[in-house]
Amino acid sequence: IPSMFLTMVGYFYIMSHSWRGVVALALAVLIKTLPATLFLLLTLIGRLRLAIATGLILGLLSLSLTAISEGWSVSFDAHLGFLEQVSAQNPNRALTDAQEPRSLSDNTSLSAAVVQLAPALGDTLPRILNLAIFLGSLALACYLSFASSRRLDNAPMVLALWLSWTIMAAPFGRYYYLVFLLPAWWALWPKEPANGYAPLLLGALWFVALLPLASRSGSIFLVIVIGTFVVCAWHVCRDLREAGPKKVSN
Repeated sequence: IPSMFLTMVGYFYIMSHSWRGVVALALAVLIKTLPATLFLLLTLIGRLRLAIATGLILGLLSLSLTAISEGWSVSFDAHLGFLEQVSAQNPNRALTDAQEPRSLSDNTSLSAAVVQLAPALGDTLPRILNLAIFLGSLALACYLSFASSRRLDNAPMVLALWLSWTIMAAPFGRYYYLVFLLPAWWALWPKEPANGYAPLLLGALWFVALLPLASRSGSIFLVIVIGTFVVCAWHVCRDLREAGPKKVSN
């Protein structure tokens, strides 16, 4: 939850060209690496210098904090081996290396679900399907983000799109990742309701939305994650069509 909150704060500060967002986003990624995909989004929307600054601050904080407790040598080794640790959890290793990762049994990601179809479909088709889903959804998110890059009023939905893509495309998933979809659900919430909603009712609705965390159902998790991404992409497409070239402003 702190990581998700800092991600939102950092993104909107960066959208307004504020350096305060650099620190907020760096702290968010330091807590949980999932928001690191926003570095690509920031590059697409023309915030390259702030994205680079965020990465540098993140690296400095991460190295320093680890060195304080473990020493600089251990800190450098841990960071150099980080990608290898992530790769070891990747469910696609069951196809590429014929080696089942330790986390596959409790992995709720879309990638893991596709990999587990291998006994029925063979090894080649799931690998191609995983690659197509990842690259296709990434290309769609990149295009919609670039097309919306000069529309500050569309920033909340673009952030929602990227957070939902991040959770959907992650090679390993956990039920608590649904917390990162809260900004997306908020952006998709109907605006200006007829009679308004009491805070107590809103709290109850968010509680119901997070019930799948308690159900521990991988199928429910995937339906929510994929559905959120599809709806966010549809909303961004619709906003771009309605805005048209004349309504796009710097």
